[in-house]
Amino acid sequence: MNGGTVQSGPAARQWRPMAFRAGFCLVAGLGGWGLESRGAADGSMVFYLAAFLSGGWDLAWEVWFDLKRLRFDTHFLMLLVVPGSMFIGAWGEAALLLFLFSASAAMEAFASHRTRREIASLFRGAPKSARVVDGGVERDCPVEELRAGQVIRLVADR
Repeated sequence: MNGGTVQSGPAARQWRPMAFRAGFCLVAGLGGWGLESRGAADGSMVFYLAAFLSGGWDLAWEVWFDLKRLRFDTHFLMLLVVPGSMFIGAWGEAALLLFLFSASAAMEAFASHRTRREIASLFRGAPKSARVVDGGVERDCPVEELRAGQVIRLVADR
């Protein structure tokens, strides 16, 4: 939220490409699993690599920026799962984990975007002034100048 306005541009819409990449990760992972289950292991690797790239894209960027600040968290550990799974031959499991992680990140970004948008809407609709009763005299007062203990008069909207 910038000064009570709804964010627009890439920051506000980042959940959409994240959701697309998560969906692509799922489709590519299922394609790899399907080929692998039919004995086409070589062809499945292409699908799995596409799943790893799309599912790990946002995760890799986040880990990159965290590493520059010497921060190690679950995102770092999650990124280590992929080469570890590849090493033991569990390519499908790595694709599934990346899908779950990237889908949850997209849903979190979506929820955050919606929350920011709704809070900004509440601020836009909030009153800008109040009727303060001071010694029996009413006067308009900007809400920024209200103090605890002041008596205000509620006026019904017409």
